[in-house]
Amino acid sequence: MRVFNTIIAFMMTTCVGVICIFFIRALKIWQYTELDKKSAEGGSYKDMGGVIFLSFLCSSSVSLINNILVGLIRRFSLTERHETITKMNVSVAFKLTIARFLNNSVILVMANEDPKKWFRGGSLCYDAYILMLMMAF
Repeated sequence: MRVFNTIIAFMMTTCVGVICIFFIRALKIWQYTELDKKSAEGGSYKDMGGVIFLSFLCSSSVSLINNILVGLIRRFSLTERHETITKMNVSVAFKLTIARFLNNSVILVMANEDPKKWFRGGSLCYDAYILMLMMAF
């Protein structure tokens, strides 16, 4: 029963991660379209408020997904019926470490797939910076 519940927890975590990937990728496509429009018009960095807002929205969604994952993983770890509370806490910590690593780093890199655009305004570096600020608070 514990193995079955562990598999369900990993599957649910994976589903939440996949949804996050698609949502952030859609936002990034929209952001790159807006960025290309602004660049074609000759806009400066100050004129790119919408592009920066979309980057903020991406980082906010990653932070929100992190909070959802905490509740989801804790709930499913309770159903695994560990012998001790310590074993349950170790299970939660292990799963959260994997889920947060994938959500905080891998998803952002996958959403910003073109390395040539990583350092443009409102791209991967900006997303990571905003995400670190959100996680600090």
